[in-house]
Amino acid sequence: MRLKSDFELVGARSGSAAMVSCLASDLRNPITAIQACVATLNVDSDTNMSDQERRALQIISLETEKLAELINKLLFCSDGCGVSPKEVELRALAERIVHKMRHVHPLGVKVQLSGTGPFYTSGHVLQLERALENILVNAGEATPNSEEIRIELSSGSRDGFHKIAIRDFGVGVPDYLKNKLFDSFASSKLDHLGMGLTIAHKIITSNGGTLECNGRVKKGAEFIIELPISSCIEDSTEVA
Repeated sequence: MRLKSDFELVGARSGSAAMVSCLASDLRNPITAIQACVATLNVDSDTNMSDQERRALQIISLETEKLAELINKLLFCSDGCGVSPKEVELRALAERIVHKMRHVHPLGVKVQLSGTGPFYTSGHVLQLERALENILVNAGEATPNSEEIRIELSSGSRDGFHKIAIRDFGVGVPDYLKNKLFDSFASSKLDHLGMGLTIAHKIITSNGGTLECNGRVKKGAEFIIELPISSCIEDSTEVA
């Protein structure tokens, strides 16, 4: 009963999701304590530490920052961001993320966006932004030679849902990962924890949608997102 009272997710929760949220919350305190100790040691590092000790402290600092960010991501997608769902226009959301990926994100991904809106859904805008960004980062890391990534928005392929197709022409998904692509810590990259797609899947499903990998593409990978069509358009038409 403690898990149900301490942690609330958007929509229905599974026991495994509650456990992940609980563990992430419990890990935050010791990570914060380690960061505080590192900050204290850094004050005297110039005078009382050897080069080897100073380097070790820097590694501890960097790795605990990574752990803290991972914990924040887990809690981010499990607590509803502290805001209520609202109307989200997916084309505008995608444009913001594309701009970030082109000009701000270190990958400098080339993205082509197509599809004339509006495409309204009801959900948590910060969560949906994080989900789309995670998928684009995954596509960018898998795409060699700065090949273009394509995002296509449409409606009508499934009644009551908008569709977002994100296609890259990179290395594709290894066979051994295809059945566990959205599982925690599933990654073909040695320096990655494999949480990006897991978090994206969690966010999309908690906002009433689906996220799947299209296994029929011959080169690269294509991720298909479907999100419920909002009644915003109909409501705004009646008001007008």
